[in-house]
Parts: sequence; structure tokens; C-alpha cells
Amino acid sequence: MIVDFEIQLARVSGKIRAFDKGDQFSRRFNSLMYYSNYADELHEAALLVGNAKLIPGNVFCLLAGLSIELLLKGILLGLQGKFPKSHQIQDLSLLSGISSTDDDLIILQSMSEYVSWASKYPTPKDEQSWHSAVELFGKQRRTSGKLSSYIISEREINMDNYERFWEKYANCFWQVYEVVH
Repeated sequence: MIVDFEIQLARVSGKIRAFDKGDQFSRRFNSLMYYSNYADELHEAALLVGNAKLIPGNVFCLLAGLSIELLLKGILLGLQGKFPKSHQIQDLSLLSGISSTDDDLIILQSMSEYVSWASKYPTPKDEQSWHSAVELFGKQRRTSGKLSSYIISEREINMDNYERFWEKYANCFWQVYEVVH
């Protein structure tokens, strides 16, 4: 069952997150700030690549997806003390209880594909994954009409949508950070 973000936030309010500061792995694995810092670095890189226009779009999608994934994992770490070992960004978002539209979920699923394989390899590991990705990416495009409106902007991984996601998830991250520290 998915629990709303505000309910999860209220449950952890005032709880102090503890970890062994002497153990560097534990400190990095359990400290929300490491997730935030790495997410910020990836965010800056995504902005540079996205604005450069000369670099392939799949590099932007990879960096954008990774930055959002890290923010969500930091949020889940603060809310639940753990997160799934997965690159399924839409699942991380749903688990956090942060509301998303159907269009948003298509973008998050697409980001997951880029993080998993689409920006690193010519194909996923198996043919079934290929067909699933083709179907998903097809949801970001119209099947007919003018070429100028072929891409559905509300479902595209673009700078505007990415910045909207970044602001939403960064705001949620800092809400979690404030109540557990």
C-alpha cells in the first residue's frame, strides 16, 4: 500500500537519524546529505548538457534520471530508513507517496530506461525489455498529426519537465531533511 508523502513525513517528524560516523561506508550510505550532494552534482551536469545542445540527448536523460533517482532515494532513506535497490524511478516516486500525474509517471519510467540501458547500450538485456521500452517511448509520441507536434511535451524528458521534477523532489527532500535532523 502506498502511503501519502505528508503522512510519511509526519511519522518521522522529530526522529533523529543515527549512523556510525566513524564508519565511512555507513556514513555515506545512511546520510541524507551524501544523496543530496551527489544529486546536486548530477543536476548541475544535466543542466550543462541540456543547455549545450551539441551533446546527444541520451546523456542529458541519463544525468537527469540519475539526479532524480538519488533525490528519491534520499527521501526514502529519510522517510523509511531504506530504499529499494532499483533504478525504477517511477516506483521510487510512488513509494515516497509524492503525487504524480500519469504523464509524470511516463517521464519517470522513461528516465528509468535511460538510467538502466538506453543511454549506455544499444539494447537492453533481452528482447522483452526492448519491446516494453519501445511501447513506453511510443507513449511519448503521437501516432498521427503534424510532425511539429509529434512529441507530446507533457511526456517528454526535456529541460522544463526535468526542472519541474527537480524542484518538486528537492523541496520534498528538504522537508524530510528538516524533520529528521
